Amino acid sequence: MIAGLALVRDLGDVRFSDIGRYWSAFWGSSPPAGNMTASFDSPEDGDKVPLCSSLSGTVSGLTGDRAAWLLLKGPNTGDLYYLTRRIIPASGDDVRWHLTSQQIGDPMHEGQRFRMLIIGTEGAATAEYDRAAATAPFVKLPAKYETLADISVTIADDIVCG
Repeated sequence: MIAGLALVRDLGDVRFSDIGRYWSAFWGSSPPAGNMTASFDSPEDGDKVPLCSSLSGTVSGLTGDRAAWLLLKGPNTGDLYYLTRRIIPASGDDVRWHLTSQQIGDPMHEGQRFRMLIIGTEGAATAEYDRAAATAPFVKLPAKYETLADISVTIADDIVCG
C-alpha cells in the first residue's frame, strides 16, 4: 500500500504525453487506444431477440485510423468471431449508430445464446479487419484491440433477414 502511494506521488508531475513516450521506449509500441467508447441501446444484455434484429447504440472517439467493429460469437465457434461490419455513426450524428436488419445467426440457432461485442481497433488492427471484412467473415480477435461493449442475447425465432 505504501509503495502504491509513493508511485502515485512520484507520478504527480508526469504529463499524459510523457506516458506515451515512456511506454514506447519501454515496450517498443504505442499504448493501447483510449477514449473510444461504445454501447448497445438495443438489444440489452440478456434479451431474447429475433434472428433478424435491429441494433442501435452509441460510439465515440473514432478519429484517424480508429474503428469500431460489431462481432458475433455463436455456439461452437472456438476462438473465431463473425465479423459483421464496421460501425459507422449515422449521417450528421457523430455518436449514434443503427442497423435495421442484422442477422445474428442461422435458423438452426433458435433458442441459443450469442455474444455480441463491439471492439475498438487502430493502426494495423484496423487495416487487418478492413481486409478481413472484404474477404473472410470469420476472424480471430486482433493482437491489439479494446472491448468497448459486450452483451449476450438469445435467438427467439428462425426467421432470416429478407
